[in-house]
Amino acid sequence: MIGEGEVSFKGSYRPTEEVFKELGLNPIKMHIREGLGLINGTSAMTGIGMIMLSMPAIFWIGPPWPRQMITEIVESYDDHFSDGLNRAKAHHGQRQVARTMKFILKDSKLVRRRADHLYNNDKTVEVKYSKHKVQEYYSLRCVPQV
Repeated sequence: MIGEGEVSFKGSYRPTEEVFKELGLNPIKMHIREGLGLINGTSAMTGIGMIMLSMPAIFWIGPPWPRQMITEIVESYDDHFSDGLNRAKAHHGQRQVARTMKFILKDSKLVRRRADHLYNNDKTVEVKYSKHKVQEYYSLRCVPQV
């Protein structure tokens, strides 16, 4: 997009600048933080959303267990499907996915409860030092929204 590196074009990798010239394209001009906006997952989620709009049956037929399995495999925190977080959103589907995840994972011995692992016993917001990550993997945190 910025005219650097290489691209796959007509079956071979070529310098991007060369292909842009051939096609009469100009590289985009980016400002501070725009690169992060292009690669942070928002564009991927937008693409997935567009596919879902065009082929919704594919996404509703599949079983719900793969996302719960991954949540357990990585010993995720429970906050991305918490009632409080998802109740604050005005998206019925997001709240339904979160409720389903919570129901399926309610007896999990692998999913970590945020309050049990990061906060003091009095449940204040003061965070104890922890070797664990503070935020969950972005792809997991976004499951209810996606």
